Formats: sequence, C-alpha cells, structure tokens
Amino acid sequence: MKSYLYTSFAFIIWSSWVIPVRYLEVSAYTLSFYLCLFSSFIWGIYNFAKKRSLLLKKKELFFLIILSSLFVGNLITYLLSLQLTSSSIAVLTHYTAPIFVAILAPLILKEKITGTVVLALTIAFFGFLIIFGKTNFSFSFNKGAFFGLLSGLFYGLSVITARKILKSLNSETLIFYQNVFSSILLLIFLSKIDLTFQTKLYIKMFLLAFLYSGVASYLYLYGLHHLGGIRTSIIGYFEPLGTIFWGWFLFKETLTIKIVIGGFLILFSGYLITKYDRIAID
Repeated sequence: MKSYLYTSFAFIIWSSWVIPVRYLEVSAYTLSFYLCLFSSFIWGIYNFAKKRSLLLKKKELFFLIILSSLFVGNLITYLLSLQLTSSSIAVLTHYTAPIFVAILAPLILKEKITGTVVLALTIAFFGFLIIFGKTNFSFSFNKGAFFGLLSGLFYGLSVITARKILKSLNSETLIFYQNVFSSILLLIFLSKIDLTFQTKLYIKMFLLAFLYSGVASYLYLYGLHHLGGIRTSIIGYFEPLGTIFWGWFLFKETLTIKIVIGGFLILFSGYLITKYDRIAID
C-alpha cells in the first residue's frame, strides 16, 4: 500500500505543474533553466550523501547527453503548452508519449508492431478527431496543442533512450547528470533566460526544484522499484486527471464533452499500450 501511495503522490505533485507555470511571471526557458540548475545541486548532494559513484563510461556519457537534450525539449515544450492552451489540451497531447514509443520502438529498438499497438493507434486517432475535428472536415489545432504533441514526442524518445542506459546506470545518478547536462544545454536559449539576481525568484525556483524534481522523483523511484514499470506507468494516469482538475478548479477552464470523450480515448489508447503491449514509461 505504501508503494502505491508514494507513486500516486508523485504523479499528483507533477499534475500541479500548471499552477507555477501560470502564476509565476517567468518564461518557460527561465523556469526550465533554474529547475534543472537547482535540481543538479539537490541530486548531487543526495548522491554524495549516499556515497554513489558518479563515474561514467563513454557510452553512458553519450546517451546521457542525448537523453538530456530530449529532456530539455520535453520540458520546454510542455511548459509552453501549459502557458498557451488549456490544461486539458496540454496534458492530453503530452500523454501521447506511449503512442510515440509504440510507433518509434519498432524503428529504433527493432521491436515488432503488435495488434494491440494498431488498435491503440486507431483509438487515439479517433480521440484526436473528436477533440480537434470540425464538421467541415478541417482541424482546429492551436500552437499549445502542437507543443503538447511535441513534448509527447520528446518524452517518448527519452523513454527509448533511457532503456539503453538504465541497465548500467542507477536512476539517481541518471537524474543528477540529466539535470547537469540540461542546465548547460539550456544556455543555448540564453537570450530568453532571465539571469538577473532576484532572491525571491531563486527561493521559488529552489522550492519548485525540491518539490518537483526532489520529492516527486524520489517518491516515483520508490514506487518504480517496488511496483515495477507497468504498474507505475498505469498509476501515472493520475497526472492528466490531476492537471485537468487544477485547470477546472483554479483557472475556471471549461471541459467540453468533446474533450472528455476524445481525452478518454487518447488516455485509453496509452493504457492499452502500457498494460497489454508491455511498454512502460520508466
């Protein structure tokens, strides 16, 4: 029961991303940079306290740099999506990650396309058709939804990349290096990052990093260790439900019947892939 509670709390915490994104008057780039920077310190101290070796092999370093690039893409596009569109659209398009894994795994990992994957993709397609389709056979697709889909793609690619290195690298070390390299990579967007010294901003960013990267990640890893990838991924559906709730409760966003039905189909397709095709979003 403890494992289920810890895992649920982790995803409930992550579901509230929309709150700081909407209330803090900072760009997605500034928020991403400071989150990764402070998370590097938090997980660095954790690994030091646990006396974990931080030595990397060349192959691990290579994949970590790729993984960090995908993490940066996922983080920025998801935060932009939450800023530009409704919480429900942002999180539902973001949760296409299992679908992207199912599509890309046969190409990258040489896995077979199963009947479950074909069925899930068909269901997801109808879900998008219901949400974004119009009676004149056109689509009402906004920029926020596009960024949400892009974040799902980045997340899916990061899952596939992580599969190649998690066998030889423990999760805590991976999170540390992922944040270190992501902080460095985010300097590419230096012109969009506010680097002026602001004590209040630094305190807020540290607290957010501690909550979302420190506490939530620790609870998630605890659940992952005790429950396994499949069960943990299924519990992860607390996140989209929570995000939709926060959007409705705090920001008075309306839930249309199209979003409810289409969103259910999209999430159900991801559930089918995760549960019956053995694809775990670890």
